[in-house]
Amino acid sequence: SPKKKLKNEVVVEKDSPEYLIKLINSIFQKIQRNNTKDAAQNNNTNTTNTTNSRGYSSLSPNISVSKTFEQLPALTSSTNVDMELFAFIGLLLQQFVFSWYSRISFDYKGEFSNELIGVVAHMTRNIQQRIRAVDWGVLLFDKFPVIFMRHMNAIRLAKEEVGSRFSDDFDDDSEKEFVSRFIAHNPHFAMTLDDYELTKDLRLPNDREKLESILTKEKQYSRLLTSVVVSMLLPMEELDSELTKSILVSIVNDLVLKNLIESLTDGFMIWSIVGSIMNKVATKNANKETDEKSKEDNTVDINNSNPEKESKKNEATSTSETSSTDINKEQSGTKTPDSLSSAILDLKTKVYAKIVTVCRICGDFIAYTTSASIFNKSKYSTTNKNSNSNKAEIDVLQFSIFAFLAELFSLATRIPFLFTIIEIIGIYCSKLPRISRLANNALSNFIGSIVLRDSTAILLIRSLRKMFFPTDSNFMTEDRFIPTTEEELFEAKESSKLKIKSAFENNKGLQYVFKFIYANDDNILDDDIESFLDSFNIKFINKHLMWNLLDTIFTDLFPELTSDELPELFAR
Repeated sequence: SPKKKLKNEVVVEKDSPEYLIKLINSIFQKIQRNNTKDAAQNNNTNTTNTTNSRGYSSLSPNISVSKTFEQLPALTSSTNVDMELFAFIGLLLQQFVFSWYSRISFDYKGEFSNELIGVVAHMTRNIQQRIRAVDWGVLLFDKFPVIFMRHMNAIRLAKEEVGSRFSDDFDDDSEKEFVSRFIAHNPHFAMTLDDYELTKDLRLPNDREKLESILTKEKQYSRLLTSVVVSMLLPMEELDSELTKSILVSIVNDLVLKNLIESLTDGFMIWSIVGSIMNKVATKNANKETDEKSKEDNTVDINNSNPEKESKKNEATSTSETSSTDINKEQSGTKTPDSLSSAILDLKTKVYAKIVTVCRICGDFIAYTTSASIFNKSKYSTTNKNSNSNKAEIDVLQFSIFAFLAELFSLATRIPFLFTIIEIIGIYCSKLPRISRLANNALSNFIGSIVLRDSTAILLIRSLRKMFFPTDSNFMTEDRFIPTTEEELFEAKESSKLKIKSAFENNKGLQYVFKFIYANDDNILDDDIESFLDSFNIKFINKHLMWNLLDTIFTDLFPELTSDELPELFAR
């Protein structure tokens, strides 16, 4: 029978710190019980642990129930990030390592688990140092837009060349021809036409086993890249341990990276992600307007709370109620002094609220542009140390994000005059050191306050845990909905399309885009949204984009991959 809840039992909200600590304790206590099962039968004495709280040492053979999380080694410099990481990593280790290791070994002291957790802690701290060394402004706003532009141009050229004299004989297989032309314009050595032919018909969930049995260049490249990356993260004393390295490579590549790519490159999944983002953009603007309105109403209530004004208002109300109907008819076309003063008060309140909003925006702009974040001062410095000029080292105004947005909305063809003016202004401003400094400081503060925050890392790690462990127990226990028929795919695309249109209707910034770029023409907007969503129809093309993005991230995190010593690194 189900257990009855106690009266004083506290319900813990999912993903709260209390919930995560409880989850972590249950995972690692279970691991420890499996390791000490044989020892407990022969020795009933209890030993205490002398490890410092949140230190860098490993677990002890017998661990205190109430101090499990405190005794785990630190993964990063943030306790909140550590909780999310330990919840995710603990589920992976429990499901795929210790579930079988405890059955075939007599490691009752937990030496292997202690060693593995210590190695993982070393790797995560290494990754954190590398993350802080990455120039995220250049990566997100200069390198990524270039990849997106190449991808878009390759799709556009491939569509134009299908069925033309540039195409080969593909026996009326238009999709294969399109993929062939796309690869010709935007090649990636791990994504070949042969791999496409081997996997193009294996798209249903029932084909997963057959798909995994096929050895493609993509799988070989993924395995080799993961092996090299893990080798660079491992401590020197663990490089000769083939067991530890094989387990970590299998977890990172076969479980995390492979499933992540397979899930995020489905067309309907990309539509869903885009729709969710645009839905948040639309609702965020609506919530902001609601908050501003409530603030105005509160200000009105405060101004109207004066006792003398209230008494005068009540007297005027009682007088008006006792007046004759003839006087009301005579004065029906004129405004009373009280109504006029009320209208003036409302106008003053609205003007005051607008002034406060403008001042807040100006204050944020000044704060963002006159000081650089401590995270990026070395990258976005105001002067070039190697020259006597006052030119900024990194010119944000020359980043490719602006060219990407211009190409995305086809500014050069739709509003060429405005596009030319914007280009001239951008070139002129980039030559002014003061303007470049302001732009660099703004980007530096954006990276420091948005990208390199603990909340961003927590959101990413939590999303991974929910993707792989929806119930925080078994790996992918809940089957996600996968549309397979044309009707289901059409419904998924239409749902995303409606959310994008809703964002253009409700977000103020997108309203200006719709007004000036699309001239309030719904048909042009519908065509652009349809073309944008259609570019994600083929999973092989989406994988191509994903691998280009991952390659850029890996080369920024691990500059050793682009060095001349790469062959020696692969050999090691």
